[in-house]
Amino acid sequence: MWKKKIKEEVRPCLKCGVNHRIYNRSKWLCEDCDKEVTRERRGDLQSLFMEIWNERPHICVKCGKKLGEEPKAIYFSHLLGRAAYPNLKMDKENIVIMCDECHYDWDFGEGSFKKDPKIKLLLEKLRRK
Repeated sequence: MWKKKIKEEVRPCLKCGVNHRIYNRSKWLCEDCDKEVTRERRGDLQSLFMEIWNERPHICVKCGKKLGEEPKAIYFSHLLGRAAYPNLKMDKENIVIMCDECHYDWDFGEGSFKKDPKIKLLLEKLRRK
């Protein structure tokens, strides 16, 4: 069986500054720093989701479905995507609570909800930030 040759580079990690074998070449991080950065990023988002869950009613903003008392990651939808608008990733106004069906429709569906005048105004306000 043919094995893929892995290119190994030893250079300073951008986070810790120590010479290591680079694990994440897109960010130039060693394996330990890459795991730490990923953990920090996820932890921040999870704590933000919990703040939102505690402040808002547990009801889907689109269909009004009750979501129960247990928060799930799928219930939190970014109105403006995290990749396209990284500066709004941690903005509470950019995150709404939706049931899993409506969240899927928002991300991949025809987007009838996006034509709602209230949502249009909110999206315009967020884009100006």
